[in-house]
Amino acid sequence: MMNITSRNLLWVSLLLIVFGFSSVAQADITPEVGGGIVLDFNVGGDDMLVLGFADGSEQNITGGQGVIGYLSGGAIFFDQQPHNLELLINGGIKFSTMQQTENANLEFMRFPIEGLAFYRNDDWFFRIGGGAQLLLGASMKGSGALDGLDVQFKPALGGLGQLDFIYKGWSFGVRYTRQGLTLAEGETRFASHSVGIQFSGMYQFRKRK
Repeated sequence: MMNITSRNLLWVSLLLIVFGFSSVAQADITPEVGGGIVLDFNVGGDDMLVLGFADGSEQNITGGQGVIGYLSGGAIFFDQQPHNLELLINGGIKFSTMQQTENANLEFMRFPIEGLAFYRNDDWFFRIGGGAQLLLGASMKGSGALDGLDVQFKPALGGLGQLDFIYKGWSFGVRYTRQGLTLAEGETRFASHSVGIQFSGMYQFRKRK
């Protein structure tokens, strides 16, 4: 089940977006679109599957590990001021797999949608913020020797915080995501928290100061 903290994070993110577009109509606004990648490393997440190999070695498939590729759209508000509000909506795919073998393969897929709000200061080249992450269509499927593996998960709501170095439309930074996945059949839940390194590029539709 979704916890109260995650629900609050989603509502705060949505309210910030609505507030931004409705109450600052007279403020300087720069729309932007783009995309990015995130390299997520499992931090505090559970082992969801342990694979054994012929040489005696093992590999743990964890809930937080994976690579995210995403598209992004949003806007920067109060753009001619030193202190900006940046609102973004990201949508993409998160993928992880097992070490390569000749007789087996595994695909762990998730489809994250994120609503984020940042305090942005271009003079100091940084932004800081966070928001909510909704995971849809999460599944783990195997082939070859893992042909019988086909696991589906319920939609999951979590939260994240992010700190970036920024330069014009580019950003590079770190983020922490607190997330969990529950089996579609049953109530077994796996923590899938992660720390990620992210890089993104945005096209801004007007020249900024």
